[in-house]
Amino acid sequence: LLLTDERECHGVNARSELATAEANFQSLMRERMMDSGVTLQDPNTVYFSYDTVINPDCVIEPNVHFGPGVRLSSNVIVRSFCYLEGCEIAESALVG
Repeated sequence: LLLTDERECHGVNARSELATAEANFQSLMRERMMDSGVTLQDPNTVYFSYDTVINPDCVIEPNVHFGPGVRLSSNVIVRSFCYLEGCEIAESALVG
């Protein structure tokens, strides 16, 4: 028997269902990030890629988009309105 959050497994047969699946994914990622020690100042305005890795004690300001291939070390601050893709950010860096 396997139990999971229903947001993690549902079919997509229409564009509206795809939009719902993306919203569910973003919601789960936001929860996971905050549970792991990442501060999201305005969670509903931060968007993650499937492979985003953020270490604890980072602060993400509003309106930030993480494209594919992003890794943040600990204690990084990402300022508002940043778009990051294909990068690794060193510990204690200030981006934006």
